[in-house]
Amino acid sequence: MMIVSGKLIRLFLADGQPNGLRTIEISNMTIHGTIFPRPQLNKFMIAGISKKTRSIIENIFELKVKNAFAKMAIINNKYVVLKGSTAVMDNRQSIPNVLVKLRQDLIDTGIMLNNGNGLYIFMQDATFNSPSYAASAIVGGAANGRKLWKREGKMLKEFDKEMADNGEECD
Repeated sequence: MMIVSGKLIRLFLADGQPNGLRTIEISNMTIHGTIFPRPQLNKFMIAGISKKTRSIIENIFELKVKNAFAKMAIINNKYVVLKGSTAVMDNRQSIPNVLVKLRQDLIDTGIMLNNGNGLYIFMQDATFNSPSYAASAIVGGAANGRKLWKREGKMLKEFDKEMADNGEECD
């Protein structure tokens, strides 16, 4: 007998109309969506609903190593390496086995593919539990993600410190 567990879906009617602007969230997952009639696109873009999307766009960090270039978004305390990012192909000699397995899993599942130019390319977004695991997938070895991921020339750890100093929750 197969046991199927249900999922909770939260639906919010932003303008109070069932066929109007709606946001959807599936619990226990990082899935958020917005549904709206096409004529309301401008309303969506202007509305506060798109604030979360703008916040994600503002939280894009970059990592450059050798010829590899990756982008990462922080979404719901997860570190998401974005589709189109690249990673070095060769593992460092000192790479721990857990990171060898992490990178091999990304290759085996088709998330990272050889782009033919000496790099792997991310074919879809990949979610990690820490910025260091995300960075390690890119650099091919152990890495301190809080130092390597940068935005506007500042390290992730500096943004985390600023948020903590301001009493904000680090996302």
